[in-house]
Amino acid sequence: MIAKILIPFLILLSVATFGRSPAVEPITGISIDEYKEVSPKQDPGFNWRQSDFVQETSLIATREPAERLLIKQTRSQKKSWPTYLFLFSLISLPFVLWYSIMKGLDNKSLQTYEGIDPIHSATANTVDLNQEREKRKKDEEDQSLPKAS
Repeated sequence: MIAKILIPFLILLSVATFGRSPAVEPITGISIDEYKEVSPKQDPGFNWRQSDFVQETSLIATREPAERLLIKQTRSQKKSWPTYLFLFSLISLPFVLWYSIMKGLDNKSLQTYEGIDPIHSATANTVDLNQEREKRKKDEEDQSLPKAS
């Protein structure tokens, strides 16, 4: 059943990958015939004699008041009840999951051991290793005997 669905899906998926266009568009440049020479008098070029220091802007002067205003605005914002409900659900999610898992384990353990003495159930699970070793030795000895053909 799964194979009947999976095989056509994989075939359609592989066919769809063949039609992809390249990730990078082809580079287009200026044709040599369209290139126009510019005289050096009309094209001054890049000015390499710029100052070494950054000129002071108004951003530096307005940064601190803007920060204070932003902090003041965020403190005065009122949270709505959906925000609190969402935060409460995120915090309570691990506890709900833990409780549901523990509840399921409690029900299972009560059904399994109902009416059984706990001491008897503990000894019923144990295996005497000396007896088990003796059984294995006997089995090995029995297998080492030559068989009649």
